[in-house]
Amino acid sequence: SRVSYASIMQGFSGAVKIAPDALNDYIAPSQDCVVALEGSKVALSLADDDVAVAPATGELITSRRRRQPPSAPVAPTSDEPARTFTPTHTTGAQDAIKVSLSDCLACSGCVTSAESVLLEQQSVDECLAACARCADNPHTHAIVVSISAQSRASLCAAYGMSDEAVARALSGTFKSKLGAARVYDTSYARDVSLAETYAEFSERMRDVSVPAPMLASACPGWVCYAEKTHGELALPHMSTTKSPQQIMGTFVKTAVARDLGVDGRHVYHISVMPCYDKKLEASREDFVRDGVKDVDVVLTTGEASALFERLGMCHLRDAPTAPMDPWVTVNAPAPESVHAAPVVSSSGAYAEYVFRRWAAEAHGVDVRDIEWVKLRNSDMREAVLSVNGNVVLRVAVAYGFRNIQNMVRSLKMKKSPYAFVEVMACPSGCLNGGGQIPAREGMSNKDLVDALDEHYRDVARTRAVTDVGTLYREWIGGEPGSAAARDALRTRYHARKQTIGVVQINNW
Repeated sequence: SRVSYASIMQGFSGAVKIAPDALNDYIAPSQDCVVALEGSKVALSLADDDVAVAPATGELITSRRRRQPPSAPVAPTSDEPARTFTPTHTTGAQDAIKVSLSDCLACSGCVTSAESVLLEQQSVDECLAACARCADNPHTHAIVVSISAQSRASLCAAYGMSDEAVARALSGTFKSKLGAARVYDTSYARDVSLAETYAEFSERMRDVSVPAPMLASACPGWVCYAEKTHGELALPHMSTTKSPQQIMGTFVKTAVARDLGVDGRHVYHISVMPCYDKKLEASREDFVRDGVKDVDVVLTTGEASALFERLGMCHLRDAPTAPMDPWVTVNAPAPESVHAAPVVSSSGAYAEYVFRRWAAEAHGVDVRDIEWVKLRNSDMREAVLSVNGNVVLRVAVAYGFRNIQNMVRSLKMKKSPYAFVEVMACPSGCLNGGGQIPAREGMSNKDLVDALDEHYRDVARTRAVTDVGTLYREWIGGEPGSAAARDALRTRYHARKQTIGVVQINNW
C-alpha cells in the first residue's frame, strides 16, 4: 500500500521538510522550483503520469513540463501540496527534466514522488532485499551494520533494557537473522570525527584569514539548510570534517572490506540513526567514491524496531545475542582518546571536546566540568574560558532553527563572539531526532528526551575509549589533519544557487 506523503516527511527536520504543513514557523514554502532553467522560473504540472523513477539510478524523471511566465500561478490539481523540484535540464524528444534526490535536499517547496525514492532506496524493504542478495553470494558479498548510541538509547527506553543488553541483541539479530559480518558502534567513528574536527579547528585558529566561528557540520539538516539558504555566508565557516556516519562508511568500505577480503563495492553498509535527515546525507554525491556509496541504507530507530517485528521478534529480549565488534584493541589510549573519554553530550559533543582540548593544549588548563551558561533558551548555551582574567575562548551550542537563525544573523552582522559553534537542526539535539521511537502513552516528549539524555550520559561515562591514534596510524596512515586524513575524513559543501527569491525568514 502507498505510504502517505505526510507520514514519509514528518520525520525530517525543519531544514528538509517539504510539505507546507510540515514546515516550522520560520521557513516559508515555495511554489516553484528554486532554480530557473535558462533564466526563467519553471512551473511544474502535477499529473502523476508525468513522474517516473529511473530504476537504475533512482532519479526522478519529469517530462512534458510547461514553462509559464513568472506571474502565472501553479495551482495543485488535488488535495496534495504543490509539488516543485530543483531540476537539471537535459535535452530530448520530450524536453525531459531529471531530478535526483540530492537535487531536492532542503528545497523549501514540495517534492513530487521523492518519497518513492526514499522508500525504494532507504527503506526496510530495500534493506531486506539487499541482505537477501548478499546471502546469495556469501563468498563475494558482505553486510556491515553501524548503530548510533542515540538509537540504542531510544531502544533501551522503548524495550526497558540496559544498553549492553540492547547492543548484544542488535548485534545478534543483524548477524543471525540478516547475515551481517560485522556490527559496530558508531560512537567510535564519532571519536575519530572529534579528533579531526579539532585538527581543523586548530588550523583555523592559527590562520587569521579564516573567518570565525567554525561551525560544526555533523547535522545534515543544518548542512542542507545552510547550502540552500545561506551558502556564501555560512559555508566558509563550516567544518569540512565528515559526520560520524560518513566516517564509519569510509571505514567500512575500505578497512573493513579489506579485512573481510571483499571488494568495497560488494559490502552493503546499513546505518541505524535517530534522524531521517541522515538518509539524505547518505544520498549525497560527495559520499560516493568511484561509484561506491559510503552508506547504502539508513534505517531510523523506529524503522529498525519495525524490522525486528518483520523478522518475527515481538520484543528485543527474544533476540539472539552476540557482542558488537570492536574497532581496535585498547591498550594505552592515545592523547586524543583521553580528551574524548569524558565527553558526554548526546549530540556529538563537538563544542565540549574542542573546548576541553584547546584549553589543555593551548593554555595548559585542565577543564573537568564545563560551566554552560544558558542564553535565550536551554538549546542556546555558551562556555567561556578565561586565563588570568582574560577571555581566551568562547564556544556555543545552537539547537533548533530559531537558535540557528539567530546565529546566522550574528554572522551577517559580523558580531559572533565565538570561535566554535555546535549546530544541530533538532531542538534538544540528536536524541530528539525525528526517527526516534516516540514517547509511550502518558509520557511527554520532554520527559522522554530528559530520560534519554540521562541514560546516554551514564553510558558515555563508562564507555571504553577509542585508541584514535592507532586508528589514524593503521587505517589512515597519517596524523589528524594530515594529507591522508584530509582525503579520508573531510568533505566539501556546495552553495546551491537560487535564481529566484523563495525562502523567507521571519521572526528574527
